[in-house]
Amino acid sequence: MGEKRRIIWIDQLKCIAFIFVIIGHLPIGGTFKSWIYSFHMPLFFFSTGLTMNYEKINQTSFKDYFLTHAKRMLIPYAWMQMLSFCLRQAAVIVKHKGEVPVPTYLLGIITGNNNLVGSPSNPLYYVLVLFVSEIVIWIIVKLCKANKTWIALCSVLLLPVGLFFTRVDMVWHINCVPVAVFFIVVGNLLMDLYKANREKLENLNAFLYIGLILALFALGFVCWKYNGRFSLHGNYYGEEFIIAALAAVFTGTSIALCVMKLPSMKLVTFIGQNTLFYMGIHKPLLLVFEAIFPQYTKNAVFIIAATIVCALVLVPATLLGKKLFPFVLGQFTETQTGLHKAGQLVALLLSLLVPYNYFLNHWNGGILKSTPLYTVLSLLAFVAVTAVLRALTSRFIPVIYLCSKEKKTPSQIKA
Repeated sequence: MGEKRRIIWIDQLKCIAFIFVIIGHLPIGGTFKSWIYSFHMPLFFFSTGLTMNYEKINQTSFKDYFLTHAKRMLIPYAWMQMLSFCLRQAAVIVKHKGEVPVPTYLLGIITGNNNLVGSPSNPLYYVLVLFVSEIVIWIIVKLCKANKTWIALCSVLLLPVGLFFTRVDMVWHINCVPVAVFFIVVGNLLMDLYKANREKLENLNAFLYIGLILALFALGFVCWKYNGRFSLHGNYYGEEFIIAALAAVFTGTSIALCVMKLPSMKLVTFIGQNTLFYMGIHKPLLLVFEAIFPQYTKNAVFIIAATIVCALVLVPATLLGKKLFPFVLGQFTETQTGLHKAGQLVALLLSLLVPYNYFLNHWNGGILKSTPLYTVLSLLAFVAVTAVLRALTSRFIPVIYLCSKEKKTPSQIKA
C-alpha cells in the first residue's frame, strides 16, 4: 500500500495555524495575543478531525492503533524534549548567565505539564494531549460502531468531565482531553459539511465567497470579545465554553476557507506536513534568538524577523532530520540504513549532553572533582544509559513498526 494522498490545503492550514502559535509565543500585546489564543490551538485539533476516518479506526485493533500512535507521537515527544535541552543550554551559554535546571526539566518531560513542572519545550504538551485524545476517540468509535451521530453525542457528553476540572493542573494535561476530543469530532463534522457542499462552494460567486469568510470571521471576533481568552494549556475557556467553542469554530472555518483558495506553495505545505517537529522545537529556538538579539523583545521589526527566521531555520533542520534522525520526526522505516544508525548515536550523545554535564558538575560535589572511583563509575553509567537508549531506538522501534503494519489474510498472501 502506498502512502495515502495528502490534501494540500489541510497541510497549508496547519502551517498557518503554526505561524499563529509562533506569534502567540512572541512578546506582543495582550489583546492581539488573546485573540490568537481564541482559535490557534483548536485549529490544530480541527485539522486532525478533517482527515480522520472512523471506519478505518473501527477496523483497527487497539494494539495496532496504540503502537502506531505511540511511534508517531510519544517517541518524537521524548526526542524533541531532549533536543530542546541542548537549545536551552545554548541560550544560557550565549547569555553567559543562568543555568538549565536539569532535574526539574527531566521531571517536567515525564509530567508533561509546564504548570506543574517546567520542561525544555512547553508547547509539546499538545503532542501528549493529542495522543491521549486519539486513544479516547478509538474507544468512542468502537463503542459507537463508527456511527458519526453517536460519536458526536459521546464527545459532547464527555465535555463536562473536562470542564469540571477547569483551571486544575494535571499530569499530561489529561483534563484537557475531553475538549480536544470535542474539537477533533467537530473538525470531522466540518469536513463532512465541506464534502457535501464542495461543488456549491467552489462555484460560489467571488463576492459571496469573500462575504461568507468575512461573516464567519466577524462572528468569531464577536464571540471572542464577549468571552475572552481561550487556553487549552490552562484548561480555561473564558466565561462560557459554548461561546469559546463558537469563536474557535467561526474563526477557524473562515481561515480554512481562505486557505482553500491559496495556490499550492511548497514551503507552506512542507511546514504543514512537519508541524509536529516545528511545534516541539520553535520555543527553545526563539530563546536562542532572544539570547543572540535581546533587543528583539522590544522591537516590532525584530519580532517579525524572529517569526520568519524561526520558520526558515527549521526547514533545513527538518530536511536533515528526515535523512539522519527520522525517529525524532515520528517517521520510521522497516529497514535501517547506516545513516539512520549513525544518526541515532549522534542524537543520543547530543540529547544527553546537558544531563551529563549537570551530573558531572553537581552530583556528589561534581563527579569530575571527586575520587577516581566515582569518575569511572559515572562514565560507565553514561555508556550504559547511552547503550540502552540506542537499543530502544534501533530495536524497539522496528518492533512497533511491524506490530502496527496492516495484517493480511491467508488469501491475500496467496494472491
